[in-house]
Amino acid sequence: MNNNNFPLVVCLATPERKANYQWFEGSVALKDPNIKIETLEDLQNRGCTTPVDAKTNDLLILHPYEQNKYIHIEDVESAIIKASKFFKYKEILQELGALSYNVVSGNMRIYKAETDINVDGKAFFKTPVESKVDVKNKEDFFSKMGFGLKATFDGVRTVSEESYNNAWSLIEKYRLQDDECIVSLVRARNPHIENHQRTEHLRYEAMHEFNNCVDVAVAFNVAKVFDLSAKIKHAISEKVDYSLEIDVAFPEQ
Repeated sequence: MNNNNFPLVVCLATPERKANYQWFEGSVALKDPNIKIETLEDLQNRGCTTPVDAKTNDLLILHPYEQNKYIHIEDVESAIIKASKFFKYKEILQELGALSYNVVSGNMRIYKAETDINVDGKAFFKTPVESKVDVKNKEDFFSKMGFGLKATFDGVRTVSEESYNNAWSLIEKYRLQDDECIVSLVRARNPHIENHQRTEHLRYEAMHEFNNCVDVAVAFNVAKVFDLSAKIKHAISEKVDYSLEIDVAFPEQ
């Protein structure tokens, strides 16, 4: 989810290139409201936090879970996955009185993308080649991802009004309002509902927010206006999906 109307993707440029980039061939691909060509100083003056090593020709993406913070697009795995909303789920489940959760399966898919310009001059992903990576050793997979496989709690039969409100506060704090999976679970634990559910099966998509940024940033591979590093070009030439299936249990009423 975007915050404070900041663009999803920012390319850092010199003041001169910021002023004249639109005159370069292919720049029409960058005419997207989610893209901004900005100097580092101007971005920081808008109240944004940027990486300490940010420099000209870097692509930055808006962190989906932290306010007004940009990160390198090539650093997404360490910055987003290993500090992901999976851990936010755990906090919310505790507030909702969960007895336990258990990650029962996981999968990873890599989508290689080719880029082109259509008749409107916009960048897009052609039909990608899907490469499924089978997770034969679940323990190794989750160890790499940095996720805990399971947790148990004391459990609470009836959620208090305070805990229920705290769960909604966490939804807002971590910008999960668009995550219908966890939002529906919070609704179902409303203390004013007598017939509470005892189990829930959640599907967690780890990279959804990042892939939204890739859809936008791929325009830079088409435009060829800025001198992007090899790491950046690689980061915007593929999309990675990590999905987890999570079983949640609540105590009997």
